[in-house]
Parts: sequence; C-alpha cells; structure tokens
Amino acid sequence: KLPPTEESTVFRLLKEVQYYAVLEGNKDLTALMTKRAIRLSLQKKILSKDMVSILATHTRLLGQDITKAKLANAYGNAAEKASEVFREDKGLYSEVQVVLHGCVYPLLRPH
Repeated sequence: KLPPTEESTVFRLLKEVQYYAVLEGNKDLTALMTKRAIRLSLQKKILSKDMVSILATHTRLLGQDITKAKLANAYGNAAEKASEVFREDKGLYSEVQVVLHGCVYPLLRPH
C-alpha cells in the first residue's frame, strides 16, 4: 500500500494524455501512459487519485476484449485496492465500481 498524495501534477498530465489517447483510439499510447504512471507511482512511493483513475480507464479498455479478461480483472483489483486509500472521494469509488461491474465482472462469468 502506497501513501496518498495531493501533489499529483505529473499524474494529472499522464491522465490527460491517456484521455486524449483513448479519444484517438491509440491503444499503444494509452497502455504506455498507464505503464509510466505505475512506474512513477512505485518509484516515488506515492499514490494519487489521478493514478487510480488511470488504472480504472485502462481496466475499462482491457474489458472491451474478452481475451484480456484476466488482465482486466488484475488491473481492476489494483484500482479497487488503490481507491480504498481515498475513501472520502465517492466519485472515484464510483468510477472504479462502474468499471468493475460494467466491464470486468461480466467477462468473468461463464458464457
């Protein structure tokens, strides 16, 4: 578990670039922004709300491909655990739960 931080300018920038990549349909750039955010978070040993949102967005994109269900579940679980650090932010909690229940869990059900 990483400690939360309010200073997340870099994570906010990564989130904005990821958002742009999603709109453009650039999956490679989206994945790169996610990996950079994870690496930065681990290097600096901090966690921000924007980092959780980056994980949730990546999870949602993975959830669009049934062959990546297990990977989507892993990212979704990481996003859910990370969101627990920011319990007071109900919007962030809702974002993660919508992704999990709308994109990930349906993929894991037997078809």
